[in-house]
Amino acid sequence: MRVVRKLFLSVSLGLTIAASLQAQGEGHWILTPENLVEGAFRDHKGGRPLRGAQDLRFLGEGEAAALRFRPEDRYLVADAAAEPASLPRVRLSIEAWVAVEKPSAWAGFLGAIEDNGDIERGFLLGIRDTTFLFGIATRETGRLTYVRSPMSFQLGRWYHVVGTYDGDVARLFVDGRLAVEEPAPGGPILYADRHELVVGAYKDRNEDYRLTGALQSLTLDDRAWSPRDIRKRFTASKAPLPEIPAPASPDLVALQPRINAAIDRGVEHLRARQFRDGTWSPNLSAYPNGQTALNAYALLSAGLPATDPSLRQALAYLRGRLPIKVYSMGCQLMLLGEVGDPADKKHVRQCVERLLEWESDREPGGWAYPSGRVDISNSQFAALGFWGASRLGVRVPAAVWRRMISKSIERHQTIIELLPLPGATRKHPVASFTYFENAEEWPPSGSMGTAGLCILGLGRQLRGRELGGTLLRRMGESERLCFAWLDHYWTVRRNPGYTQDEGHLYYLYGLERVGAFFEREQIGAHDWYLEGARYLVEAQKKDGGWGRQDETAFALLFLSRATAGPTTGGQVQSTPKVVVQETGPLQFRVTGDFELTFFITGLAETLTQRMSAESLSIDRVEWLVNDEVVAVSEFEGTGRFAARHTLEAFGRYRVTARAHLTIAGQSAHETVLSDSASVDVAWTSASWTKRATASKGPNLLRPEVVQAKASSAEELEARAAIDGLAATAWLAKAEDPEPWIRLSWAVPVEAEAVTLAHANASFEQQRQFDSASRVELRVNRDVVSAFAIDAFEPGTIVLPFGERLIIRNLEVRILEREKGSARAGRVGFSEIGLR
Repeated sequence: MRVVRKLFLSVSLGLTIAASLQAQGEGHWILTPENLVEGAFRDHKGGRPLRGAQDLRFLGEGEAAALRFRPEDRYLVADAAAEPASLPRVRLSIEAWVAVEKPSAWAGFLGAIEDNGDIERGFLLGIRDTTFLFGIATRETGRLTYVRSPMSFQLGRWYHVVGTYDGDVARLFVDGRLAVEEPAPGGPILYADRHELVVGAYKDRNEDYRLTGALQSLTLDDRAWSPRDIRKRFTASKAPLPEIPAPASPDLVALQPRINAAIDRGVEHLRARQFRDGTWSPNLSAYPNGQTALNAYALLSAGLPATDPSLRQALAYLRGRLPIKVYSMGCQLMLLGEVGDPADKKHVRQCVERLLEWESDREPGGWAYPSGRVDISNSQFAALGFWGASRLGVRVPAAVWRRMISKSIERHQTIIELLPLPGATRKHPVASFTYFENAEEWPPSGSMGTAGLCILGLGRQLRGRELGGTLLRRMGESERLCFAWLDHYWTVRRNPGYTQDEGHLYYLYGLERVGAFFEREQIGAHDWYLEGARYLVEAQKKDGGWGRQDETAFALLFLSRATAGPTTGGQVQSTPKVVVQETGPLQFRVTGDFELTFFITGLAETLTQRMSAESLSIDRVEWLVNDEVVAVSEFEGTGRFAARHTLEAFGRYRVTARAHLTIAGQSAHETVLSDSASVDVAWTSASWTKRATASKGPNLLRPEVVQAKASSAEELEARAAIDGLAATAWLAKAEDPEPWIRLSWAVPVEAEAVTLAHANASFEQQRQFDSASRVELRVNRDVVSAFAIDAFEPGTIVLPFGERLIIRNLEVRILEREKGSARAGRVGFSEIGLR
C-alpha cells in the first residue's frame, strides 16, 4: 500500500541516519580547570568542545571545582550552528550536576531550543522560576512539551537532574528519582534548520536567559536512559562538589513568581500604550525622545529582545533624532548602551558631544534641563548617559567626572545631621544630597541621595584612580554619610525627606542603581531589593501599571534589576492559541493568533480502514478559511500535512481541511472534507504592534509645503494629520455629519497613492474613537474613487489612484464609520501621507 510504503521508507531512512550519526548526537563535559584546554572545555565523549565564555570563574579546586555562571557571563556553546542530523534524533537523555544560586523566569543548563510563537523546536534542560524543567519538541505535536518538577529546588544545593525522551514520554528525574512524566507523542524530535547547542543559558534567536549558579558536569546521549540507569548514575558519582556561597533570601525565592508576573503585566501595560510610530506620548512636545527612550529601556531591561517590534519601532524613531533635554539624553544613551549595536556609535558620540556642551558655565560640573538652574537630578542623568555611552566605547574625560563629583559633594551635600544609628552607642553624622545646591527650596531626600551616590559610583567605576587620591578619599566619606542617612530614614513606601508622595518610584529606581554600582545587597540592615519588590508587587494597579508611564518604567527597572543586568522576570510569556478539531474523518489542530499553523493530527478509524482496504493514500490537503482555499500542503513524510496562513483582520473564522485521496496506480481521486473548527482571532498588543510596524512605508508628503483644512476640528487643527506624529490626530467634531480634510499645495506634487492611519493609534486606543470604514478620495476637486477600508487596521492603509497623478488639492471624505467607545462620535486620522 502506498501510504504504508511511504511511512516505512521514511522511518527506515530516519533510523539509518540516526544510527550512522549516533556519536554526533552525544557529548560529555566536566567543567573543571583540568578540562579547560586553550580556552575550551574538552568533550570526553564526542567532538564538541565548549567555547565562548570569557573570564571564567570556578568554585573550589581540582576535581572538586565547578564552573560558576552569573547573568552577565556569556554562555558556552558546544555547536554554534548545529544541524538537526548532528543532534539526537528519536530519543535522548540530558544529565547535569547543578546548583542554582538565584531563581529566574527561565534559565538553561543544556539546550538547543527555539520557542518563538508557533515555532517550537528542540530540547532544553533548565529551570522555570523555582522548579527544574525539561522540554522536548516532537514532530507529531509540532510544539514543545514542558515537564516541571513538582517541588521547588533549594538555592545553593547540588542536584543531579536528568531529562529523558523515549519517543513517547518526557520524564524528569531529580537525584535519581522520577519527579514527573508527561506524554509527548510524536516519534522523532522536531528541530529548526539550525540550532546553537548552548550551556548555561536558555538561548534561542531572540531570547537569552542566563543561569545564576554552578555546573560541574553535563552529558547528552541519544538513548533514553532507564530509571535504573539513572539511579545508578546518581549513586555511583564520586566527583566531589564545591561549596556554594550562601543562597538568596528564602523570602525572595517565595516572592519570585509574583515578581515575574508583575514584570510581565508591566511590560504588557507599556506595550499597549505605545503608538504605531514607536513613541509614547507623555509631554511629547517638550520631551520628544524622553518617555520613548525610558519606556524602551525598561522593556529591554525587563526581557524584551531588541528585535521585538515594539523596540524596533522605538529605536528607529530615536535613532533619527537627537534629544533636546538632559533627562531624555541620559535615557537614550542608557538604552543604546544596553542594546550594544556598534552601528550606533556615531549617533552616541553626537549625543555625548551635545551633553558635554550642555554642562553649565556658571556651575561647572552641573547640568540643567539644559536651560534654567542646575540640579543634581539632571546631573545624574548626564552621568547615566556617559555610562551608557561608555558601553559602546565612547568615553568622557576624567576632568569632567572630577567636576561632577566635586560639585555634588561640595554644593549638594551641605546639611550634616548627628543622629543615632541602630546598634551604635553614640550619634553619627549623616547627610543626603539636595536637588539645588546649598539646600535651596527642597530638603535632602532619598531620591537625591541616590542621585548623588549614582554620580559618585559611576565616576569611581569608569575612571577610578584617574580621579586622584584626594578626591577618592572625599568620595568615600561622602558615600558613608549618605548610606548612613538612607539607613536612618529608611523606607520603601515613600521618598524619604518628602511629606508628600513625590518622586517615590524615581527613588526606588535610584536604590536599584545604587545597589548595582556599589554591589550592595543591604543598606544598613535592610534587603533593599526584597523590600522594594514586595512593595511594588502589592502596589501594582489592575491595569498592570504603577501610575504614570514614567512611574511604571521606574518600577520595571527596579524589579528587573536593570543596572546590574536582568536577574528576574523575562520576556512576556505568550502561549499560542490552540484549537483542536477531534470529530469527523480528518482531525486537525490550529495554533496561533493571526499567523495560523494547521496540521493533521489523525484520521477517523473508518477512513483508515477504507484506505487500507482500497489502497488509498492522501496526496495533499487543502486548508480552507471561510470556504476559501488559503494553503495547500503535500505529503512530506510525516502525514501531518502542515501549512501556514496569515489572516488580514480579527474576527471569527471557520477552518476546514479537504484531503485529496488517490488509488494506487490510478489517476482517479476523491476528496474527503473534515468537520469545521471555529477560530476566534483578536489583536494582542504584540500582534497589533507587529502589524503596525510591518505596514510602515515611505511618505512623500512634506508637511512644511502643505496647507491643511478640515470640515471641523475637535481639539487639534487639521495639521495634526500631517505632523509626522502618531500621538496627535485630526478629529472631526461629533456633530459633523460628513467629515472631510483637504490638503493643498502651491506647487503641485506627484503621487500614486494616499496613505491613511486611523486616529486610534495604539493598542489601548484601538476602539476609543470612531474609525472610518469607507472613504472617498478627491484629487483636484475630482472624485477618484470610494474605498472600503478596515476600520480596525493597526497600521498604514494604502489607497492607490491607479495611475500617477499631479496633485494640487487632495480631499479625503469619511462616508461611513464604525462606532467607538470612550470618545464615540469623533472620527479622523493620525496621519495622512503620499506614496
